[in-house]
Amino acid sequence: MSHFVEIQSGVLRTYDGEEIQVHGGAYLHPDGLLSTHAEIEKLRNREPPLPSVPIILGAALLGLTAGYLLGRRGSED
Repeated sequence: MSHFVEIQSGVLRTYDGEEIQVHGGAYLHPDGLLSTHAEIEKLRNREPPLPSVPIILGAALLGLTAGYLLGRRGSED
């Protein structure tokens, strides 16, 4: 059985004895809820990804170029 069940319509009975008519939706089995919650927590606690190599290289080249141009302008005075 899947942990996730799509629902067209049905009646839910609460522990207080109340009946609730539902139309459409989904049911997530408690085991599925726990595993989904654990996966979400694992993703929240994971380290942020490192910036990609092109961004790092682009920033380095931009810094070198700016340093070269500013250094050259300062030596002309």
